[in-house]
Formats: sequence, structure tokens, C-alpha cells
Amino acid sequence: MAIGERIRFLRNLRGMTQKHLGMAVGFDEKTADIRVAQYESGTRTPKEKLVAGIAQALEVSPQALDVPDIESYTGLLHTLFALPFALVGYVWGVAELGGFGAGEWCVLGKVLLCMVFARNAAMGFNRVVDRRFDARNRRTAGREIPSGRISVRAAGWFVGANALAFIAAAGWLNAWTLALSPVALGVA
Repeated sequence: MAIGERIRFLRNLRGMTQKHLGMAVGFDEKTADIRVAQYESGTRTPKEKLVAGIAQALEVSPQALDVPDIESYTGLLHTLFALPFALVGYVWGVAELGGFGAGEWCVLGKVLLCMVFARNAAMGFNRVVDRRFDARNRRTAGREIPSGRISVRAAGWFVGANALAFIAAAGWLNAWTLALSPVALGVA
């Protein structure tokens, strides 16, 4: 359920009209119902401050309105999709080296950390670079960066933190993976 659907559901549950809700959050009486209708239909996405105001008017927590939809988190889905490929590569490498030993569980954990951090950095970087295209595309305009729910700066910090975490995890594996980690990030 998207944020607009949650607003509509809670507004109806409270017996409020769109105009009443709009005026409660400070919209002009002439446009209050139109603005709320735009948020409920998804043609506009409310910023964080407005979400807090709507939540207060509806007597709920802002988190009740802004619960993320799993299908909107394409990066998470792509990361889960990529896991089997990381595991196949890991199992293949272990088989080539003579089999699975007692210490391999630790190595497996490090490989999975590297995969998740690299994937997060790559997906975040892609979203930052493509934000202008996403904003113009009706299908992607509601994504976190084009809609303003996540700032470009915050996304940049996310990318940087994941890239550094990937390099650290790669260095934790061995010196070769540390040396090759910038190449892997460049390709990702």
C-alpha cells in the first residue's frame, strides 16, 4: 500500500473529508481538497514535513504513513536476486581449492558481506546518476530520490559508506581482494 492509499484509508477511517484534512495541515481552503486528492492518487508525493503534519491531523505516527513497500525497494530485490550468483561463485572457488573446510563459514560470511556492500553501492550510484531521467519518467518519478524522500546528499553518503564497507570487507578476505576491490566497484 502506497503512502497515498494509507492517507486515504486513515482519512476515511477518521471520517474526514479531503478538504478537512487539507485545511488541518495548513492548505488554503480553496485548494485543500485538490492537494489531498493529489497525494492520495499518487500524482504528488508529500515531503517529510508534510507527512508529519498529515500524520498529526490523522492522529497517527508518521511511520504509519510512510511504511516502505518492499516492491519499491528494487535494490533489495536485486541484491536478493544476486545472492545465488555470489554463492555459486563461492562454491565453485571452494571446490577448486579442495573442498569446504571448518573455516569456510567465516569466508562465506565475508563474501556475502562484500556482495551486499558492492551491490548497495552500485545500485545507489545508479539511482543518483539516473535521478534526472527517473524524475521525467512517470514509472520511476515516485522513487526515493526523484520524489525527494531521500536527498541526493544522503544517497551519496549511502553510496560512499557502502563502497568503503565493501573495500574493508574485501581487505578482510585477503590482500588480493583488497587490491582488486576498486576494479570490482568500477565494474559493479
